[in-house]
Amino acid sequence: MTPEGHVIVTLVGVVGSAAATSALTGVVRAYALREGLKDIPNDRSSHAQPTPRGGGLAIAAALFVASGGALVLDPWAWRWVLALVVGGGVNAAVGWMDDRRSLSVRFRLCSQFAVAAFALVLVGTRIHLNVLPGVVLPPLLLFPFVALYLTWMTNLYNFMDGVDGIAGAQATTVGLTLAIGAAAEGNAAVALISAAVAGSALGFLTHNWPPARIFMGDVGSALLGFVLGALGLWASSVGAFEFPAFLIAMSVFIVDATLTLVIRAIRREKVTQAHRSHAYQVLVRRTGSHRTVTVAVLAFNLGILTLAALWADLNPALAWVPLVVIWGALAAGFVAIGAGRPVPAGALK
Repeated sequence: MTPEGHVIVTLVGVVGSAAATSALTGVVRAYALREGLKDIPNDRSSHAQPTPRGGGLAIAAALFVASGGALVLDPWAWRWVLALVVGGGVNAAVGWMDDRRSLSVRFRLCSQFAVAAFALVLVGTRIHLNVLPGVVLPPLLLFPFVALYLTWMTNLYNFMDGVDGIAGAQATTVGLTLAIGAAAEGNAAVALISAAVAGSALGFLTHNWPPARIFMGDVGSALLGFVLGALGLWASSVGAFEFPAFLIAMSVFIVDATLTLVIRAIRREKVTQAHRSHAYQVLVRRTGSHRTVTVAVLAFNLGILTLAALWADLNPALAWVPLVVIWGALAAGFVAIGAGRPVPAGALK
């Protein structure tokens, strides 16, 4: 395929997925209202009004269609595509059940880890990660760490989906970054699915932009967390995008979620209990605006993280330098903001 062809594939993935997801989200919203499937505010919420949830169903539909297109472009990628479809599908199904009636933390974690293990067995020795410059660890040594990584990616995305638009904005920018890198490397399959992630998230944002008219719910956050994590592995393993560069693109979500969890664990709080102490939630309380925080994350991703990730992808030997600098700066900033500290009860008004 010519370079122009890869650009066309990427554009079709973004535009087609955006249009389809926007339309489907409207259908899902009508269904959620009819069935009374709403997110009811409580003392750990960052919203004040009951809001329909389950919009992630529309995102899932768009991504699964794009997966079929990726197989047409590259039939040899069937193991990676199947891992994305099955892993993302199971996580979305469990998330959908949790949206309808709360499931235990143990059940969800066991399910997520089993899905990660299945994906790793499916792709087998095809996993190749440049963990350090010039160092590539064997797949068997990577497996337990990668299984934990995929499980954590699934959960952290759920943790970070707490204010209007932020999860959709994150998926849009990370998907676009991966798509640009993969298209430049000539990998049409990775470019298409990455573009579909960006497009479906963008289409969902037409309904979820502050003030949100529907939430994606666990069905969407669990799906996106796993799919983005697996896409980072796939892209790195086939030389479409460097893994440290992917981690740079995901910096805001990874650092905020991980740092907050660590601080709460140090404070001996129950880390499995829902809370409102992530840095982005603290900022929402201070500014009184979901839109301000979401726009800030979107601008930071596009203005700094996307550019840094693309630079790191072009300079793999130095990729860990911007990663360490950005993660360190974000961690320091989030600690200063008050991430992980106890917060007063009561929903945001």
